[in-house]
Amino acid sequence: MDTIYTLHHFACSGGTVLSRIIGGIDRAVVLSEIHPDRHLPQVFNPIFQFRKSYGLETPEDQAAFDNVFVEEIRAIQDICKRENRVLFVRDHYHRDIIVNRRSESRLTEVLLPHFNIKRIYTFRDPLEVWTSMKLKNWLEGASVDEFLDLQVKALDEFRGDLNLNYHDACVRPGKFKRAVFDYAGMSEAEGDFGGPMDDRQHYTGQSGRFGKEMAPRPTRWGALSDGDILAFANSPIYAELCQRTGLKLIPARDIPPRVQRLLNS
Repeated sequence: MDTIYTLHHFACSGGTVLSRIIGGIDRAVVLSEIHPDRHLPQVFNPIFQFRKSYGLETPEDQAAFDNVFVEEIRAIQDICKRENRVLFVRDHYHRDIIVNRRSESRLTEVLLPHFNIKRIYTFRDPLEVWTSMKLKNWLEGASVDEFLDLQVKALDEFRGDLNLNYHDACVRPGKFKRAVFDYAGMSEAEGDFGGPMDDRQHYTGQSGRFGKEMAPRPTRWGALSDGDILAFANSPIYAELCQRTGLKLIPARDIPPRVQRLLNS
C-alpha cells in the first residue's frame, strides 16, 4: 500500500504555521484540515450540499460517503506518486476530539484500511491552547479537567508516532523540517531545511497565521481567569502532560505579578 503522512493537532495549536513549514519542503504536498465528514464549508461539493441542506442520510450511508472520500485521496496520491511528491494530509482533529468526543481520529479510521498511514502529532502547551480556544468559544463546554483528559488521550493515541513540539518548531523550524523529512524517508539531497514557509493560500485555520513570522506567541495571561490559572496550577493531569512533553509547569515560567500573587496566596 502507498504511504500517506497525516498531521494531527488540537485547534489553536499552531497547526497552520506548522503545516506551512512542512509545505516549504520541496517535495511536500500538504492538504489542509481534511475530514471524511465534510462538515466544513465546501459550497461546490455535492456531498457537503446534500448533507447540510437535507440531512436524509442514515448512519449506514456514511460508508458510501467514506468510500468517495478514500477514492479522492487515492486519486491525489496517485498523482503525487507519479510526480515523485510526498502527500501530507492535515486532519481536522478538533471535530473528533473536542466536538464529537471521539477516542481516535476519523481520518485515520477511514484511510487506514487503504493506505500505510504514518502519523505526525504536534502539541502545544495545553494552557495556551485552552486560552485561545476559550476566547473563540471552541471548547464545547469542556471543563479544564475534561480538556486536559482529552490532551492525555491524544498523547496516548499517537504514542509511537512522530510527536513534535510547536514551540520548538517556531524557534528552530529547520530542525522541525528535518524531523519530518527523516520520518518521510526522503533522501539527503532533497529539501531545504532553512527555507521559507509555504505561502500558498489554501491553508485553512481561522486562527492561523500568514506572513513569514515563526516566533511562538506568548501566553495571554490576561485572558485567563483566576479559576483557570489555579485549575491548571493544581492539576495533576497538567503536571503529567508537562512531564510527558517536556513543558514547564506554571511556577517555573516567567509569569506576571498577578499570577505570582495568585499562586502564593
